[in-house]
Amino acid sequence: MLVYTGSIVEACLAYALCEYIRKGKLQTSQISPAIWKEEAQGIIHTFSKQRQIRYVIEHADYADITNSTNFIDINRACLRGKILNQEEYNVAEEIRMARNKIHVSALKDIDNSYTKEDLDLFFAKANKIITKVEKKLRALVK
Repeated sequence: MLVYTGSIVEACLAYALCEYIRKGKLQTSQISPAIWKEEAQGIIHTFSKQRQIRYVIEHADYADITNSTNFIDINRACLRGKILNQEEYNVAEEIRMARNKIHVSALKDIDNSYTKEDLDLFFAKANKIITKVEKKLRALVK
């Protein structure tokens, strides 16, 4: 159950990011770290076979939010884009880490090791994030 709930939270956050970008409220450059891509390189001056001055021209590129974007990157983007505040980001990270501890092959055994109180707390945290995403998305429509 933790895997499914964590995946639902991840999907909701990714959807919120995509909607914010689609509506022009965020740009990928605001929420993703720069990935520097080389455009050109060359030699400015050669002193000897072992020594030269070179140049490199690079430009910043930013990763889009896609189906393959990692949960941790989605959480960080939501924090940078102010979809989540620091406290909510910490909760989303707890959900991500709890989900990642579970391996599908051992799902039954691991799920049975959690108490009802553990699951109730996990679901309450997930509900907090999903409710926040819902409020943010409703505000976009207005």
